Amino acid sequence: SRTLYLALFRHMQFMARRGCWRTAFEVNKVLLSLDPVMDPYGALLTLDFHALKSRQYEYVGQFVRDWTWSSVDLPNWAYSRALAAFMEGSAAQSRELLVEAILEFPTVVPVLWSKANVGVDDVVLTHPYFQDEVVPDASALTHMQLVVQLFVERHTPLYRTPEVARWMQEGLLLALERIAVDAAPRSKHEAQKRLCTYVIPENISRHVLVADLETLKAGLPEDIRTAESFAFDPLPPRDDVNVYREIMGGERGGLMPGTFEIDGEVYGLEDFEGEGGEGLLQQMMNFLRVRVGGGAADVDDPGTSSDEAEQ
Repeated sequence: SRTLYLALFRHMQFMARRGCWRTAFEVNKVLLSLDPVMDPYGALLTLDFHALKSRQYEYVGQFVRDWTWSSVDLPNWAYSRALAAFMEGSAAQSRELLVEAILEFPTVVPVLWSKANVGVDDVVLTHPYFQDEVVPDASALTHMQLVVQLFVERHTPLYRTPEVARWMQEGLLLALERIAVDAAPRSKHEAQKRLCTYVIPENISRHVLVADLETLKAGLPEDIRTAESFAFDPLPPRDDVNVYREIMGGERGGLMPGTFEIDGEVYGLEDFEGEGGEGLLQQMMNFLRVRVGGGAADVDDPGTSSDEAEQ
């Protein structure tokens, strides 16, 4: 099933690069529906973006209302809900939603406002409320920093129009007024407590790896950067069960990569070269049949005819 997840994610990427936003949006929904709880490829990190690009503004608001947990730890949904309301023409409601997003995820402000070229005084962007509450580690990003960077890297083009820029300025001024009244709103405290940790969920780490965001890969924890990962199976789950690895001796500890054990003898891929390679391959297939319970080693291949067997 992991192959299916990866195929859908790559197809979604391909459709987005071609500008087929509605198709990318529908594929994104399918990807999330396969496992909405674990979300192994971080489909929630892209669904709101594809919905906005395909102009499914009502869907964004409805999704947050139906899946209230979607915006709890993800700044992209908090800000996208506000932007969707603005695009629908609900000026007052969208400003209020934007203020809520700013108060819940304040560290987005200096990054997004600067990258979107929104005209705001630097003094505002350096306000203590908009800064991280932890001492940053130069070798890795916190959970909060990573989801913020993911959101900004992907969504910034949506915020670069003059109309949206003015709306962002208005929302920021309203947020600053509330911050002045209450210097430490409860929302920020809760968000920082949840996300200011260097423990990054596996699905978000996998999302960074497959989303081709090179600038963020270096910010992943060291155990993720050094973990076993493949192009066809990025960041396999820690509880992965691979019967072939056990059968071929991959868990025995003393074997080098590219080697395997058959009846106590260790072979390498180079042993398949030359005239003896065909016999060794047949020996390995027979060995696998016995180990996986597929029958005795001398059982003929069911796909081989009697004439072929005699030859």
